Amino acid sequence: MNTKKIVSLVAMGAALATPLIGFAQAPDSVDDVIGLFESALGILQTVFYIVAAIFIIIAAFKYLTAQGDPEKVGTARQMVIYAVIAIAVALLSLVIENIVASFLGAEGELPGETVPTF
Repeated sequence: MNTKKIVSLVAMGAALATPLIGFAQAPDSVDDVIGLFESALGILQTVFYIVAAIFIIIAAFKYLTAQGDPEKVGTARQMVIYAVIAIAVALLSLVIENIVASFLGAEGELPGETVPTF
């Protein structure tokens, strides 16, 4: 089976299963909906990292089995570059999330979390 098909099937399965996992309970408030959305995004992000790691492993295998063929070496190199760029973009999304939260004044607060006042 082609690696693109395998990765596509894993990604589609994760994308289809995430709402089922996230919305297994009926939300009572807006904070619950936000919390479910964040947990679904966390699951998707974890799946994303796993798929990127699989791409790196497949690229390493292709590189090792290329036997000096410049086309196969180039393909493996491109797969590694794309996987590293994808991981960098995913990590950058976390930074952007924190920047937006700090501009909105939501530092350190999670949905449903009560902040004690003294």
